[in-house]
Amino acid sequence: MACAGFVNAYHLSYDLRYLQRAKEIADYLVAHAKLAGEGMPGWGPKLFEGYGFCPDTDSFRTPDLWDTTRALACLLKVNEVDPSPAYIGLAEEVVDHWPSEEKHLDHEGPYASGGMRFYRKEAETCARKYVKNTNIAMGEIIFRLAKQPGEQRYSGLAGQVLNSELWEILARKNFGYHVAMIYMEPGDLQNRQVLASEGKKVEKDADGNTVCRSDHPDPSCWDHLAFEAYELYQVQLLSGRDLSDPIGKIMRVYRTSPLGDTQRFPWDGGDSPTHITAYNCFLRNSGKPIFGQECARALEHHPTGAMIFYSLIPDDLVR
Repeated sequence: MACAGFVNAYHLSYDLRYLQRAKEIADYLVAHAKLAGEGMPGWGPKLFEGYGFCPDTDSFRTPDLWDTTRALACLLKVNEVDPSPAYIGLAEEVVDHWPSEEKHLDHEGPYASGGMRFYRKEAETCARKYVKNTNIAMGEIIFRLAKQPGEQRYSGLAGQVLNSELWEILARKNFGYHVAMIYMEPGDLQNRQVLASEGKKVEKDADGNTVCRSDHPDPSCWDHLAFEAYELYQVQLLSGRDLSDPIGKIMRVYRTSPLGDTQRFPWDGGDSPTHITAYNCFLRNSGKPIFGQECARALEHHPTGAMIFYSLIPDDLVR
């Protein structure tokens, strides 16, 4: 996140110090593209012991899609101003090899019948699960890759990932954590395990939406939800498509929780103020005054962090 912020700061100021710092981060990521362990390129922390069906060992490591997409965003943002075959080549390698599943559901509306793609949160088969926010994060990366010179062939793939997110929000009313496919394929052994976890995170609201629990809420569930709106706005900027409807629906649900409403957020509690600040600040130029108002109220509490830094100088300021 900081890397992308440095690139945008350079766009606005032409101060080479910002570009140099972004390049230092990008070059480090290239040099440590297997930071999460051996195998395919990617980045991420050590997984918890016994995660999914993985070996119950403290040394098991695998790339994580969220960490990997944040790293790739850095590489592709830097490549916009200082092109390098190393940046593009690594992004292509990850996108071409990260495990995913294509779905066509003829009776689930236009997005599902048009073809959807779901990317695993972790690359290892034993840790197979699909999470909504990391999937659309991969979509942003593929849209960003498709905008690079000579990379337009990725446009169709990017459209499939966007279809999956629009199906989740507009057709399935899924504002929860995991993708809706787990509800449609409950007999799958790994889906069964994911469903057991999902039941602790979500509930149905009065409108029939699947939403994060309001009673004893899981902060990560709510944060993941708003990240989808953040990513959809990235995709809107990259694709030229009007995604204000799904963005608005996500953020309206997000604000029903104290974790998504700056006037009820527990600023003195243990929950991170990064997300509620960054998501609203990043969306402040997207058309709805509420995002700017929420951003200003959040900044009164002086939160800091790389994601907030990037959200204060988002891509729509430098386009």
